[in-house]
Amino acid sequence: MQSQGTPGNGAERREYIRVPLQMLVRSYDSEVFHACEGDLSLGGARIRFAEHPTDPQVEVLVDAGGPFGQVRLQGDIIDLRHEGDAWEARVQFVESPVTDELGLARLLHRLTEEWEPWSPSTALN
Repeated sequence: MQSQGTPGNGAERREYIRVPLQMLVRSYDSEVFHACEGDLSLGGARIRFAEHPTDPQVEVLVDAGGPFGQVRLQGDIIDLRHEGDAWEARVQFVESPVTDELGLARLLHRLTEEWEPWSPSTALN
């Protein structure tokens, strides 16, 4: 699903829908994972860091449940902004093992399967 916005209003085009989720994240130069809030999609994430990330590459862990267990994703920070008391990063995932990509897809499907399908009539209400 793609989100559309008018140029200049700060909205971005997204190839995939994003789901709010807590995840474990670490910068590549650290061995410590931190719990972070954000939005997760098949192609990347928006992550709120309590402190400025120390490396432009991050590793994200999420629990996909079932046979997939913990999914490990690597990504590059493509945008970083100071937002209030936190740092908000847009992360683009790099190629991951097929099992991790399938686990992420299954998790996102499970989290969104009860959502109402979008239609023009529901958007106007």
